[in-house]
Amino acid sequence: MSFKWIPTKIWVLSLFILPQTKADNTSLPDSDPLFEVQPNICVALREGRPCYTEVTFQWQSPEASSYCIRNTETEQLIGCWENQLKTLIWFEFNETETQSYELINQQSGHTVATAEIQVQWVYTNRQKKRRWRLF
Repeated sequence: MSFKWIPTKIWVLSLFILPQTKADNTSLPDSDPLFEVQPNICVALREGRPCYTEVTFQWQSPEASSYCIRNTETEQLIGCWENQLKTLIWFEFNETETQSYELINQQSGHTVATAEIQVQWVYTNRQKKRRWRLF
């Protein structure tokens, strides 16, 4: 008779018995909001081709404030929110190069957090020099 299943069942049961804690805003630092983008890597088939994916931007602040998300290079606004504690949005990513995004405080105009979506390729373009000769 084997008792290998006993530790596994005890571990699973302990998950239900232990007290569950809820996440709240007190775990965040007082000064900087949390800013994430998922997924943060986009893979295209060939180098130079656009990478298409749907990404999720999420920010959370310890206190209600007004923020905007924008592309760092092009300064294109993705969205702005006033007097919010947290926001979750979906965005259609369609780029050929790695892009950086920043979370900006609307009152001060300062960048409070940044995130990056890296573009990677399965196949890189390798162009060989070919010289044509008649003889």
